[in-house]
Amino acid sequence: MFMLFSYGVMASVRQNSILDLVWSGYDTVFTLINVVAIFVLVLPYKHQGALGKVVTLVGKNSLGIYFIHIIIGSLLEPYYKPMAFSATLGMNVGYTMVILFSSLLAVWALRKIPVVRSLFIV
Repeated sequence: MFMLFSYGVMASVRQNSILDLVWSGYDTVFTLINVVAIFVLVLPYKHQGALGKVVTLVGKNSLGIYFIHIIIGSLLEPYYKPMAFSATLGMNVGYTMVILFSSLLAVWALRKIPVVRSLFIV
């Protein structure tokens, strides 16, 4: 995360404007490293309680969520970006949750189709 932050500072100074890492950092190698690091850190996770069940549900459907979140994000982005406070941490966390659970719902619905079901099973 430090490298992603450093990239943002460096790009902001170079471009003489603030680089929004939420949108512009999405396709950087540092974001990939963050995702892999989080994946490795949660490998030994044992689910406990309601939150654990949600984490397990998302984990079991992560391949489908990965494929579908890009579509849902593309559909929602034109409505979200112009909103006031869309660059704040709270709004971005909320937006992420909407995309995550919308993608999870879409995967759940697609799993009801027999031919498509096999695409999401790892």
